[in-house]
Amino acid sequence: MSIVSYEKNGKTYYEIFVCVRSKVNSKIRKQKRKNGFESKAQALKHEKLLLQECALEVAKLDGEGFYWGQIVEKWHAYKLVDKFEPVGIETLTDYLAALKTWTKDQWDKPAKHFSRADVKNVLKSIEEANKSKSFQAKMKGTINRVFTWAMEEGLIRDVYQSPTLGIKVNRKTERVPTILNRQEISKLIDAARELESPWYPIWATALLTGCRNGELFALTWEDVDFTNNSIRVSKSYNKRLRVTKSTKAGYWRNIPINSDLKELLLELKNNSTKEHVLPRIRDWCQGYQARSLKTFCQGIGITPIRFHDLRACFATQLLQNKVAPATVMKICGWKELDTMARYIRLAGIDESGATDSLQILSTGEASQKVVSIYRG
Repeated sequence: MSIVSYEKNGKTYYEIFVCVRSKVNSKIRKQKRKNGFESKAQALKHEKLLLQECALEVAKLDGEGFYWGQIVEKWHAYKLVDKFEPVGIETLTDYLAALKTWTKDQWDKPAKHFSRADVKNVLKSIEEANKSKSFQAKMKGTINRVFTWAMEEGLIRDVYQSPTLGIKVNRKTERVPTILNRQEISKLIDAARELESPWYPIWATALLTGCRNGELFALTWEDVDFTNNSIRVSKSYNKRLRVTKSTKAGYWRNIPINSDLKELLLELKNNSTKEHVLPRIRDWCQGYQARSLKTFCQGIGITPIRFHDLRACFATQLLQNKVAPATVMKICGWKELDTMARYIRLAGIDESGATDSLQILSTGEASQKVVSIYRG
């Protein structure tokens, strides 16, 4: 609040300026300015009236509650320290960036007025940007998660359900992961060794351990136990944040070392004085591991796969070799049964031979039936 004097046409006038900020929502404020008062007393009288007007307008806005952007920022701050349902920092950063990008039109809108129409507009924008149905569903789920949390915390008043309720996103059919069969795996490893590819020990280790990319990058010699023939996987390197952290599942696991892997590891150890097990290839350090593998596969005429698909190759080979799914799940470090079920389907172990027992017709009868069908 202020009253200042100024000169105009040789006369002294007064100007008043008032500002009232909400005590509930720091982003809410109202300002008013008026000039032309011939005396300070007159200015003081009008200053009180302007203050009352601003206070009434702020009180009305206070009833609207926090803006959507403020809700998102409060949720982000909460999740950073949430011990009950923790979210990884990298994932949380992605959530925040996505919300800022796709809900920017609602950012300065009272959250209580975030409507179903707004959600549909967000999903439409995502579709127009040629993003996948899976991303649309993920964005809808993120909005729902934030909104529901805000209602539970009492940050959004007079609203009792999420605006996403009842809005459906039809996902596309599940993408079948690309994997190599046993012959292609042999061809990949043989070609990488014969051509002296610097990727050879990395690809071979991935295929023999099922480790994720970050876990392979973080693997050190202290993790390798030649006496008990096991590798302890307890950490993973995050290239985006440039930090070594815990594994994706959050716990350590042991991977048995077979004869092929032991021979490879001993060869690496004899030719290295470094702390890390695997060589630091420039393209790997820069995050080009997927592109490098795909290009190499295309060059030798096998199925072009991504780097992460080496993990699927490892899991499916174990399953096809009749290793118990529970054991594979433990070695690979999967928490969710749904993930394991996906690899079981990929390996085809549930379907193989499943119909052999359905002998409804004898061989002779079946043959006669087929012949009669084609003659009929």
